[in-house]
Amino acid sequence: MVIGYVMLVSCSSDEGGESGNGPQATGQELERQLLDTHWKLAKEIKVEDGTEKVLNNPYVLNTITFSGATDRAWHYLYLNNTHSGWWWIDGEMIRCQWDTGDPKTNGAYSTAFGFGHSRIGKMTDSELVMIADYDTYSNYFYYVSTSGSGADPGSPAEKPDIGFYDFTATKTSVTVTYKIYNKDEAKVSDAKIYYGTTSDPTRGKSATVTGSLIKATISGLKAGTTYYVKCQATGASGTTTSETSRVITAY
Repeated sequence: MVIGYVMLVSCSSDEGGESGNGPQATGQELERQLLDTHWKLAKEIKVEDGTEKVLNNPYVLNTITFSGATDRAWHYLYLNNTHSGWWWIDGEMIRCQWDTGDPKTNGAYSTAFGFGHSRIGKMTDSELVMIADYDTYSNYFYYVSTSGSGADPGSPAEKPDIGFYDFTATKTSVTVTYKIYNKDEAKVSDAKIYYGTTSDPTRGKSATVTGSLIKATISGLKAGTTYYVKCQATGASGTTTSETSRVITAY
């Protein structure tokens, strides 16, 4: 597994290394800014001796999602709607751990997306610039936000991007909540929660969709028992099934 460390500094770089206002957010403030945001890699530029060169990065137009959903203290990290690792805040640093199941892919992602030993050169609501500094040159990774308050009317529809968000439990029931990270593009019209005591739950329960949240209450359960749940959501461009998560009823 590959762990990337992103350092916050009080400077920023635009193309050609021009200075500007650097990121000021740290700790909880930075985490709040990143929660549930989507960033599309627009380009990677190498700057050496004042000369710029646009690199042929094969992952341009791929999208990173800093999910608000957590497993213990870490947040889910998504690549193109697929859970591919974890992210968390440690003091003044963003830490990312790619976890695709393939060490070579983990290493490729760490290099291609600028989350290796990079620093944040610029961060606004619409733009994120990561800078990887080497001995004689620097690579600039330019991201644009795709987390706007509304989708562009001309934007193509997308399959739902969903993730486990929260749950509450009594002795005989659990209420599970999933979040839709691209609600405007996905236009989710139907959702169902599957549950059971095995890692491949098959019993279904219709869920309600309100804004960006999918919620369902599952009753008739046993106290102090671990259950597995997953969500299936259908939208304008197809159906997505989430990863399986574990919940437990109260004792």
